[in-house]
Amino acid sequence: QAKSYDGSCALGPALVPVTEATPPFPIRLGVVRDGATIVDETTTSARIRRPLEELVAYLGRALELPSGAILLTGTGIVPGGTFTLRPGDEVRIEAGPLGVLANPVVRVGRSTPGQSLRAAGRSASP
Repeated sequence: QAKSYDGSCALGPALVPVTEATPPFPIRLGVVRDGATIVDETTTSARIRRPLEELVAYLGRALELPSGAILLTGTGIVPGGTFTLRPGDEVRIEAGPLGVLANPVVRVGRSTPGQSLRAAGRSASP
């Protein structure tokens, strides 16, 4: 669900066609707060419940897809307990051949309870 808010869909540093994303590959999610790593979790693309080809085929049956459509799967890593992102946190996702995506979290919208936070898009090389 973290991908579904205004300005919250960071992509990169590389986009890879499903035919070239040869699983399995390692996935690591990290969150740095005030210089300290507070989340450091790993998984693998092999844990994605359905093969990427199956997801693409399903999506193509449900929607007319333009050339270059992007399928977002998430990492499968969810920090536990009462964890929540804060402005200033940095979210880093390393996904094998795809490289490293690192984004600072910023506050968006009005300052009200339950307001949205997002990771402002920027990418780094592996």
